[in-house]
Parts: sequence; C-alpha cells; structure tokens
Amino acid sequence: MKPLFYIILSFSILLTTGCKQRKTPVTPEEIEKAIRKNPNLNAGSGGFSINAPNGWEKTDTSVMGMRATIIFSPVESISDDFRENVNVITEKTGNKTAEEYLQLSKVNMKNMLTDMKELDYGTKEINGHNANWMRYSHSYMGYPLEVKVYVIIEDKIAYVLTCTCKKGELENWEKQFDDCVATFSTT
Repeated sequence: MKPLFYIILSFSILLTTGCKQRKTPVTPEEIEKAIRKNPNLNAGSGGFSINAPNGWEKTDTSVMGMRATIIFSPVESISDDFRENVNVITEKTGNKTAEEYLQLSKVNMKNMLTDMKELDYGTKEINGHNANWMRYSHSYMGYPLEVKVYVIIEDKIAYVLTCTCKKGELENWEKQFDDCVATFSTT
C-alpha cells in the first residue's frame, strides 16, 4: 500500500473548486489534474503552525502541486501497513463560511468516495479558532478508512485539518489527533 496516496486522497477530496461531481470513484490521475487546475490551492500555505505529538514525524511536502503539512504516527511493528496521520492543506474560499465549505466538500466526497458514510459532525473551538468538523468512513480499493476533518476559515482561507486512521480505530487514535489539532494556529 502507498500511505501517502491515501493521505492525498483523503484531503484532496475536500477541495471544493477543483473537482466535478460524479458517481464513480476518482482515479489518481483525476486527482492530480484537479489539483493542478485549482488556482485557489495553497493560498494559506506557510501561514499556520501545528505541532506533532511526541514520537510522531512531521513533514512539509508538496505532492502534485499541493503543499501539505503531514504528521505521521510512529511505525508500530513490521506489520504496520498504515501510518495514522494528521495533515493540513489550505485553499482560498472567497466568502464561504466553514460550514458552507464543509457542505460543498461533503457533496464531492459522497460522489467520489466508495462507501462514503457520514458518521458525525459538529463545531469545536481549536486554539481560539471556530471549526466545523465531520467524521466519516470510506473505502479505497477495498481498504477501509475513518477520517475526522476540521475546517477553519480565517481571512477567506480554509485550513483543512484531516485526521485519518483505519476504520474502527478512531477511538484508539483520537487523543493523539485531538492533542495535535489543539496546537493549530495561524501565523
């Protein structure tokens, strides 16, 4: 398995302006094309900070033109085939609220992700920022994932914080995810 691809898939589906709505699963090539066509992408890149939990690995990277901060869990054993992660991407939103942005993203996700199921949603304050969040599950190539995503809008920029783990394991990772997300701030 290619964990970085699943990370990219998880957060790239959230981008509202680059993807057309459809009923079939998205291919890696289509993700790359949508990312490269999105002029609003990366608008807030470099304008935030977030800390990794102890023992986790933090990296700033660019994949297919999308800049992201990705925080990976430690490898637990030789059979650990998925590194749980928190990632942050940014996009210019115009006048959309976090709720509107998340609702538009949800439409794209339902049309593009296999077995996408919304599990819960709400609002939360993160280090002085108001955030809308959603927890959902989906499957990619038969691989079940569970995701909790937070959207913070500040100065017309969406900061999308995505926490991803294997389906059914969110309770095991939620404290580390929450501790990491709680350190988010704009600079």
